[in-house]
Amino acid sequence: MIKYFRTGLVLFLLVSAYSLRASPGKGLRYAALKNKAELCILDSNYTGALHYYRAAFACHPAAQRDLYNAFIAAYYCRDSAMAKAYYNEMVALGQTAQRLSTLRFGRLHRNEPLYRWLERDYEALHARALGSPVAAYAAVMDSVFDADQAVRVNYQHLSPEEIKVMIARDSVNITFLKNLIASHGFPGYRQTGLFDRATEGWVHGNSAIFFLLWHSRNLSTELDTEMIAAVHAGDLPPEDYALIMDSRTHENRYGSRPPGYNVQAEVTFDLLPDTAEAAIDRHRAGLGLCNLADYRRKLVFQHRGSVFYFFSGMHMALALSFLPIQ
Repeated sequence: MIKYFRTGLVLFLLVSAYSLRASPGKGLRYAALKNKAELCILDSNYTGALHYYRAAFACHPAAQRDLYNAFIAAYYCRDSAMAKAYYNEMVALGQTAQRLSTLRFGRLHRNEPLYRWLERDYEALHARALGSPVAAYAAVMDSVFDADQAVRVNYQHLSPEEIKVMIARDSVNITFLKNLIASHGFPGYRQTGLFDRATEGWVHGNSAIFFLLWHSRNLSTELDTEMIAAVHAGDLPPEDYALIMDSRTHENRYGSRPPGYNVQAEVTFDLLPDTAEAAIDRHRAGLGLCNLADYRRKLVFQHRGSVFYFFSGMHMALALSFLPIQ
């Protein structure tokens, strides 16, 4: 087996005892609660959002983006204790002060007394985080991610031979992931945090595991069982799964790429027949996702420049491109 596979697996064996395992079935409950929190945010009801986030996090460990949104909700509620608890957890999972200060929220509030109070012990928290099993696990995924990216330089201009090399690499990555998942469970967002090079501390980035699954989506269905199990366990965000599936089949079963158009940065969605929208809503509900109408609201809300991030930047770009994905 290739070098990065051996090295990564050995390192992973060292840290797997510390990795967080999700409780089966909790993922959908978590998703439903965090969706309620996001709907509260759409209505500027930050107290309600904080309530639902706390319920979600009691059900399953928080995903980074949800943790970030809960942090902002607590900040706007002036709940300094909760804001500090969420801030500390964000740093433990790889959020850097520099990245946070350059996001929309940070640019607006970084000079405020409460913000400065929250980051007063950042250096100590960050140093501890760098030595954590989460950071070590991220290094494992970095080795695979680097190999994945190396064959995608000048992606739009690959020669036939380079395409063969890329497909071969994706096949190796599928084998790696199947072995990894079979032995140690799905490498979810809590295992790598924002430490991996795919996210680099950006809360609206995508993790290495997402890119590996995304790049191999049209090559094989071997990981489909593992992916849906990870959604139910809370290790793979259902919106990521929906985007991968919709982009592979072009059936838009989950409506992750709703039809519409974008004129002068203003998004307008096409109306769907009631029966079609109802069918999509049923499929979305099966993953713990909100209905299509609320999904559209969230896309527009983030597109217009909110301080909150419901989706990754890549998700937003694909959902609102209104163009076929190759």
